[in-house]
Amino acid sequence: MFSINVPKLPTDEMLIVPRLKLLRADVSAELLPAGCSASDLLPAVNVKEKIEVNGESRLVQKKKTIYPEWEKCWDTAVVEGRILQIVLMHNQTPVVEATMRLEAMINLNSVELLLAVAPTWMG
Repeated sequence: MFSINVPKLPTDEMLIVPRLKLLRADVSAELLPAGCSASDLLPAVNVKEKIEVNGESRLVQKKKTIYPEWEKCWDTAVVEGRILQIVLMHNQTPVVEATMRLEAMINLNSVELLLAVAPTWMG
């Protein structure tokens, strides 16, 4: 798991642009590569949007991957169907990832959000 700071914002505005901050990584040791600790992981953030292709929903990344520093703020607009994919990397290799809809983050009442991570398998 890792924490994201999500400030409470009014949800009645047309466009919400929350200020997000990645606080820490809490990844179990069995998911980490040999010789790596959670503090060695660097975040990569992909903002993806849901589109319809031939009647099928797909997630498409339209912007470049963001590489925010731990404990530093960054912004992204909340748009319906947009998701946030956070991949924790070690030496440019994906280790774990978590995905969540941006609208769901805004609707939460807490300021700190823990996202569960899953191992990333690259083939």
